[in-house]
Amino acid sequence: MKKISNARFEIRRRGYDVSEVENYIVETQSKNETVLIEQKERIAALKEENDKLTAEVTALRAQENQIKLTLLKATHTAEQLDSDLKNRYAAELKRLQLFRAKWTSAYEEIRERYNFSKDALNMESVAVQTEIELKKFLKQNFSLANGREADEMEEYFKKEVDRLTKLQQAAQNSSERQGENIASDNVFSIDEALHPKESLEDLCKDLGIAKKACRG
Repeated sequence: MKKISNARFEIRRRGYDVSEVENYIVETQSKNETVLIEQKERIAALKEENDKLTAEVTALRAQENQIKLTLLKATHTAEQLDSDLKNRYAAELKRLQLFRAKWTSAYEEIRERYNFSKDALNMESVAVQTEIELKKFLKQNFSLANGREADEMEEYFKKEVDRLTKLQQAAQNSSERQGENIASDNVFSIDEALHPKESLEDLCKDLGIAKKACRG
């Protein structure tokens, strides 16, 4: 923008040329208005851009908070899954320990009567091996950082159950083959031993075994 002090006018007898001064003023005002309009437009554009960037920042912050919440939830879920899996396997281990404690003493008392010493040893071996496998599995790290998902844990557990079921079936088949040479009233059923219809105390009472041994 040109300053008025830089303008030069024709000098007349009574002063500057009035028409030139008026034309200069009009021209200067027009230029000032043009510059002002351009500045307003520039300010409006900058404000619009600022509003857009502010909205983007707000959206990014919202996404950041959502990601943080998701990560926290994933971490909590992973920890809960880890705890649940360990609790499940610990419960299974405890169940097997109770099973062995309650039945081992009974096996010792009745295996001679029913002549199934080999099958008793097979069942004891299955219980011990299962306990060892579960203890080893419980020592593993189930966290997501280890790269093992819950489905993989479930699959591993199912495979272990299938494997132990096959061992139990093999022991039962062995018992059935041996039972062919024993009187029918003396046949021992591993399935009945695993899932007795009578309580352990009643069974021991029928067999004449001391209560102390049955309590394990």
